[in-house]
Amino acid sequence: MRSKILNILIYALPVVLCCSYFPIIFLGQNDSMYFELSLPLLWLVAFVILSFPDIYNIIRSSLKKPKFSLLIGVISFPVFATLSVLWSSNQLRGILTAGIIWCLTLALLTISKNMTNKKTKNKFVKITLITAVTFSVLCWIQCILDVFGVGREVTQLCSGCTYTTLGFPHPNGFTIEPQFMGSLLLAPIVLLCNSLLYNNSKKSQIHSITALFIIISTLFLTLSRGAIFAFLIMIAIIIIRFFKDKRYILKLAFTSVFAFVFTLNMQGLFTALSPTNETYYDGVAKVIHQLSLGKIDIRDNKNIDTANSETISEPPVDAGFSTEVDNLGSANSEVSDQDTSDDILFDGYIAESTNRRLELSKMALDIWNDEPENIFVGTGLGSAGTEILKKYPTQGTAKEIVQNQYLELLLETGIVGVLLATVSTCALIKFQKIKFEFFTLTLVIAYAFTLLFFSGLPNALHIYLLPVIWYNLLYGSSKNRISRIQK
Repeated sequence: MRSKILNILIYALPVVLCCSYFPIIFLGQNDSMYFELSLPLLWLVAFVILSFPDIYNIIRSSLKKPKFSLLIGVISFPVFATLSVLWSSNQLRGILTAGIIWCLTLALLTISKNMTNKKTKNKFVKITLITAVTFSVLCWIQCILDVFGVGREVTQLCSGCTYTTLGFPHPNGFTIEPQFMGSLLLAPIVLLCNSLLYNNSKKSQIHSITALFIIISTLFLTLSRGAIFAFLIMIAIIIIRFFKDKRYILKLAFTSVFAFVFTLNMQGLFTALSPTNETYYDGVAKVIHQLSLGKIDIRDNKNIDTANSETISEPPVDAGFSTEVDNLGSANSEVSDQDTSDDILFDGYIAESTNRRLELSKMALDIWNDEPENIFVGTGLGSAGTEILKKYPTQGTAKEIVQNQYLELLLETGIVGVLLATVSTCALIKFQKIKFEFFTLTLVIAYAFTLLFFSGLPNALHIYLLPVIWYNLLYGSSKNRISRIQK
């Protein structure tokens, strides 16, 4: 019975990840965080509780060397992170964060036991792809409804995702913001790239290309630069690796370029259809301006200054258990009816979105470098927001985050924490005897890149993507018979 429930949880994970912020249970807030229960968090706790017998067996079987030393390596970072709560200026947040780290560690230790069956792996990959396509279609529906004036209480778009921001919507699905929705699509894209390479069945090739087009076009629709840049790095790696396979490269390149051109035209169309004074050309020009970080400007009016704007298009993610409230509102704010004003907030590249991330990174490094103890052991788990507020009282709130997971980890746990996090990761890979094949390594590189654009261990959706990457690592990629899922 327990095994069946665990299998059900595994099969449900792709959907759970896509519903990371809707539905959600709001429990309250304090000065430094909101208390909310999301589906990924509930899934993780339930999985760990049901896995207690497996955890006991793993510990019991690892009491002999060398496996015991590997197990010690695996838990070295969770132990240190928990101890760092003692010197944290936000201990409650640190305790909750430590709990999430332990749950993730235990889940990753036990997940392989439930993924040994090839049928289970194939079914999981199939569900992952079906979920990705389904939520991609949902994103397009969100945009269409938004353009025709349907309110956020129906579309569930975040407050900075509607057409009132840029003239066209950029969807977040049921996640907290477009950045997370876009990043969720990276794993299915890699799986489909693998299928396109190794499955020569004409029917399967058509299915893979069609699914790739839908998912990649949705990735561009989110307009999340972090996810899009990670995708481009991923595709570049694949093209370099299989450059001699001209047919494969042409299929992949054509699908990617066609998806971008199609989405660009649809963003222009959405702009023309939205209740604003913007035109199709305005929409296309703003997308290019935004994706090029303001370097390519083909707008009609190039004298518009958006670099000093005080608001950003994507609400930052709180490192507690929720989102921070910004000037555009957030997923925490009360959902209001669609604003039908002719005015839009931005006419091009939103420089503040980039500048704010750079400012937060500089603040984090300054605080980390303030004291010798900060350099070595950090300011304590969960303390980033309170420490930033303490040193820069006019620059944010106690709910602030660094927006760069690597720098936030360095700030809160110091050099010791970063080293132990590396040790834990390597020990976990060794403990589970994972072999990095090409496509799975490419996926890990892509997600490692996205960590530069967000932070927040408990609430950030990408943290819950780690089990998905783990499944793919276990699944393997070289001629791994993904063709079965196409039938």
